[in-house]
Amino acid sequence: TSIFIVAILFGLLDLLTDRWSAVQRQLFPILSCVLYFLCIITYYYGPDIQTYVPHYETIESLGEVWHKGGDNKFEIGYSLLCSLLHGLGWSYWWMTWTVKTLYFIALWLLLRTLPKRKIFALSCIVMTDTNLIMHEARQCLAVSFFVFMILLLQHKKYIWAVVCAVVTVFMHKSGFFPIGLTLCGMFLYRTRQYAAIYTILTI
Repeated sequence: TSIFIVAILFGLLDLLTDRWSAVQRQLFPILSCVLYFLCIITYYYGPDIQTYVPHYETIESLGEVWHKGGDNKFEIGYSLLCSLLHGLGWSYWWMTWTVKTLYFIALWLLLRTLPKRKIFALSCIVMTDTNLIMHEARQCLAVSFFVFMILLLQHKKYIWAVVCAVVTVFMHKSGFFPIGLTLCGMFLYRTRQYAAIYTILTI
């Protein structure tokens, strides 16, 4: 609830400072840090901890996780990350901190390219993606690497984009869907689109 209220206030603040772009540019990193802090301070939150916490605290070594492959309880990418962080002696909170930090870095890199409405966009994303950020670790990782993939494609760094695409799927198997749609979109990117298509889709 606190995150929702703060996000709404930030969105309104963005609209109220619409005439002062310099103020908006200065506020964006500050407000981003506030929302980031509110999201990372949670601990043992959400229904998924019933499976995530035991999985993290009893995870095997990197070699054993890799050897098991598809027989892991969760996707191999997520299990490898858990094994690595657990092997370093990090607590479950530090694992969630890692996930959320990657997500906010991806958001930061994505939103900073917008000419306007950065704060408003960030507020909307945090409000609509609260479940993703707060307790859906695997999905959050997949979304983060998918955003990295998109940004790398925009900069024509195709090899790294492929790496991020593979990691996206390794973090959550549903990553196949956005990556597949992105590939289809790349083939259609240069073709002329007609407004009637979007009218039909809207209806």
